[in-house]
Amino acid sequence: MPVCWLTPDFQPVDEAPSGLQFGDGLFETLLYEDGRLRLWPLHWSRLLRGMATLGLSPPPSENALLAHLGQKLRDTRVAIIKLMVVRHSGQRGYACGTDWRLSIQVHPHRPDPPRDVSVCTLDQTLSGHGLGGIKHMNRLEQILAARELAGRAWEGWLRTPQGEVVEGIRTNLLLIDREGRWFLPDCSRWGVNGTMRALVSDCLSGRNQSVYNSPVPADVLAGTCSAAVMNSIYGVLPVTELDGSPLQTELLASLITEINARIQKVSITLKLKP
Repeated sequence: MPVCWLTPDFQPVDEAPSGLQFGDGLFETLLYEDGRLRLWPLHWSRLLRGMATLGLSPPPSENALLAHLGQKLRDTRVAIIKLMVVRHSGQRGYACGTDWRLSIQVHPHRPDPPRDVSVCTLDQTLSGHGLGGIKHMNRLEQILAARELAGRAWEGWLRTPQGEVVEGIRTNLLLIDREGRWFLPDCSRWGVNGTMRALVSDCLSGRNQSVYNSPVPADVLAGTCSAAVMNSIYGVLPVTELDGSPLQTELLASLITEINARIQKVSITLKLKP
């Protein structure tokens, strides 16, 4: 499918943005289903934070983008939507302006969640290069991690330079150890603070559940009794196996039920234009 690039006022342009060759941009991956954009307010908030971090000029308005999406999705029932915002300086090299181009890709399907979620810990580390938390387009560490994973499990967990586990290749993580401690690593320094992670954090806060937001040390990881992975497409999935050892799944059942109910409250109905 060819990628169409748009100016901030949604006018098509032939030239790809100059920042594309350097990964100088951001992306958001959303689930659209039956007229509703899942977790849209959280995606929009993270996109704005990312644009500010990269020094890109802000978008004209949220309503303008939603109106354009409504027109694009008028004949679609279910889709994965990928929004890309990429810097465009119009110059060669590392020239750094504030202008940008937008791409909206619509993939009309929704992947089925796996029946069993196996996870293994990887050697791949995250560099923490000052871009933690935002969903920037430089994904080389995740690509190398996926190569290391190579069919060993459904998901792989990455480490900080100190060897602590902080996130998955495509998911955030939640972990409960044998002492009953809950860990939901904050990815503000390493990795991506996912929209589903934000919802899980809010749910746990509402339950007055004490949570450690630090990366997970090796000794805690070894004592894991229950865990989950999460992202905006799959929701929250209980981990059935970690590094070859089975995990309990019933400890997280009520939390997952609550989160599924709250997802609709953090989604919006899109006005579809004929």
